Amino acid sequence: LSYQSPPASPCVSPPLRKGSCKQREDKIFKNSEQVISVEVSKIFIRMTLTFCILLLTISVATSAQFNPNDVCKVTLITGDTVNVLNCSGKRLYVVNATVEREFQVLKTPGGTYIIPVNVDLGKFDLELFNVDYLIDEGYYKLNHIPVLISLNKRVSKIGVLSEIKSIKGLSISKIFSKINTISAKIKKGCDVFTSLKHDSTIKKVWLDKKFHVSLSESARIINASALWKLGYNGSRIKIAILDTGIDSTHPDLDDLDDDPSTNDSKVIVAIDFTDDGSVMDFNGHGTHVASIAAGTGEASNYTYVGIAPKAYLWNVKVLNREGWGYESWIIKGIEFAAYGPDGYPNTGDEADILSLSLGGEPTDGDDPLSQAVNEAVEAGRVVIVAAGNEGEYFSISTPGAADRAITVGATDKNDDLAYFSSKGPTLDFRIKPDVLAPGVGIVAARATNTEIGTPIDEYYTSASGTSMATPHVAGGAALLLQKGVPSGWLRQTYVKDVLVSTAKDLNLNVYEQGGGRVDLLKALSTDILVDPAVINFNLNDKSSAVIRFFNLNSTYKVLNLTVELTDIFGNPSNAVHINDTTLIIPPNSSSSVLLAINVSEIKKNIYSGKIKIKVNNSKELKVIFGFSRLNKVTINKMKMDGGPAAGEYILIFNNSWYWISSTNESGTAVAYVPDGYYNVWSGGKYGESWVWTIKENVPIFNDTLITLDERETVPIHFDVGKPNQIIAALYTGLSYNKYNLTYISWTYISEYPENTTTYITPANCKVYHSYEFYPQEYYNPLNDSYIDASEWYHVFFSEDGVSSPIYYTVNYSKLANRTSYYFSFVPENVFKAEWSSDGNATQLITFGWVI
Repeated sequence: LSYQSPPASPCVSPPLRKGSCKQREDKIFKNSEQVISVEVSKIFIRMTLTFCILLLTISVATSAQFNPNDVCKVTLITGDTVNVLNCSGKRLYVVNATVEREFQVLKTPGGTYIIPVNVDLGKFDLELFNVDYLIDEGYYKLNHIPVLISLNKRVSKIGVLSEIKSIKGLSISKIFSKINTISAKIKKGCDVFTSLKHDSTIKKVWLDKKFHVSLSESARIINASALWKLGYNGSRIKIAILDTGIDSTHPDLDDLDDDPSTNDSKVIVAIDFTDDGSVMDFNGHGTHVASIAAGTGEASNYTYVGIAPKAYLWNVKVLNREGWGYESWIIKGIEFAAYGPDGYPNTGDEADILSLSLGGEPTDGDDPLSQAVNEAVEAGRVVIVAAGNEGEYFSISTPGAADRAITVGATDKNDDLAYFSSKGPTLDFRIKPDVLAPGVGIVAARATNTEIGTPIDEYYTSASGTSMATPHVAGGAALLLQKGVPSGWLRQTYVKDVLVSTAKDLNLNVYEQGGGRVDLLKALSTDILVDPAVINFNLNDKSSAVIRFFNLNSTYKVLNLTVELTDIFGNPSNAVHINDTTLIIPPNSSSSVLLAINVSEIKKNIYSGKIKIKVNNSKELKVIFGFSRLNKVTINKMKMDGGPAAGEYILIFNNSWYWISSTNESGTAVAYVPDGYYNVWSGGKYGESWVWTIKENVPIFNDTLITLDERETVPIHFDVGKPNQIIAALYTGLSYNKYNLTYISWTYISEYPENTTTYITPANCKVYHSYEFYPQEYYNPLNDSYIDASEWYHVFFSEDGVSSPIYYTVNYSKLANRTSYYFSFVPENVFKAEWSSDGNATQLITFGWVI
């Protein structure tokens, strides 16, 4: 048996600085219909065999074939590599560690995470260890790992840059001017991780993720065509399209007024932040989006006219010809559009509106891209972002999760919510999307030689998505700014409030529709400004809010207010009130109301609320609000000596929710969950022994304290049953399967364990143990990862629950015996043989290649 040994690192890091920044990241996942599959396990470095007799407690089934050419080598930020067999099919993961360490594997619907034990997931982005994502997005092909490094707010970028630059194997790509973040490349094979781990100036290291591209009737639906008749067409407003580029030769986009006698380009700025080396749109997505926002419609004889046909366009290319772009490219594009070439706000060289029809994964809005969006809004820009196309609750993608963005979901032309439109709340329970706009079957410009969507003719194509809904709102914002900014009627900071408060209510909850489908005629004609139109109580951290109403008219306005509150399933609640239901507001004056929630009357759930306002018994406005009243679960974990168990993973789950985090220095983790019964698992170590602490079927209907105490566990012992045997591997794990709705397994694996005793809290879940061992005479003291043995033992034990200590002893008379011979077709070749020990009896044989 031979392990694959990793090469020595070609890089040497400088001496480490003292101090570290401990942060925690809590992940909450919601899944109501499909099966949740979570699998957490330790990886035992795979062994390649030359010859062996394998003794098993189960039978071996037929051979499974793997393509030797379908292998991907993934390098983690820790320097460890994962060789993935059968990349394009059912994957097998083989870990090669740079040092002796243990790993955990977490399998979720979002990917397979292979995480070295004791990595601080508060400081290192979980996606850095998402092996499936790193393969699917092609990161494994690079000679470096692209990252974003967020610095603590209390430090200066300039002050730490020289020290970061001195880290061998790390090169800085970009220093962002408006967020305390830099982008960098980590050369594979270099020990950069250790330096980053101990650098106290670094708040978090993120994977520089890739983001993807996520009209005649639609302009009429949102009442844009009615505004054209009033003279509002986006004139002199600058819309930056951050996308795959713009085909500025398209007839709808080549000229501002379609007058060949004038020289007035529509696309007045073009810049490329991608690896294409050209501002041209080779994909087609950006051109389609740009023409929805501001196309002139010339090629269709003015049938497919954009929402703001007289607006200028900025071509800020942040996605390449394949339709993706690194997060760092997009942040560069945001800063360029929001601050202009001179890098300073409000000097006149910046765009007015930024439109981003792109998205990544759901976040809580704390990621660097969301923060860049918030900074752009702070600088006075209006930023419109697609909500995403996942269609589920909790699926708002970044940067749509940014608090200050106007996040847009999609409707069809019948004002029904598009099936793919992502719903809120965000991962920190805020309302998103903010509004909806048409996004199904949108006909708009087709870039030269592209095939995006369903082509209509040479110049137009039809496409669907929140990508298409977003530029409807960007163009609409241009119409609002055209009227509002010169007259003083509307500042950029109020665009979101106006769009939300005047949107058409589609009678959906606020996490589906926000304020509703945008109505530009109503938005432009409103003379009541609402501040704010969106109120987030989040996790019920406050129970009241003040809403102000500004009367911009020269006559008195009478506002009649009603408030309604339902949970996310539509069940009504009376635990909300406003202190005044009628307001009489004098001309050019304001008035306010107090919105209050009676927390004691609220059951645990996620809530959607609306204040409906009738102005002079005719025009309707609205304010939307939302909050989540969940149970706060505090988990305290104690070690065998009674001290706090710091840095250990916690899993809390039932059939519809699961949550993963790790304990802080005090041995504490906090989760927020709905009412229900939950299981809590945690794994840890007592010396060299693995320890499972468990609480089962815990009723959680109020704030709850759960204690996991390793001193309450019982031992599980193992005896090989004969002398002079060396235990090469120990597997210990838990599994849970409830009504075939939820399957969860968590496994640890140790190489050459010093102690085979494990400990577990008495519980009813399935517990399994597996041991591999061989005769001591075959031990190789020079390299114990290379063993030439003529026999190898593999025994497996399983229990449907544990109530007292267990003593396992191998009964050799009950072991199956299999002798296998393997022949190579070349003089010296490595191959792999694997048998299962988990009840899924499969045999894997591969020849002719080295893992």
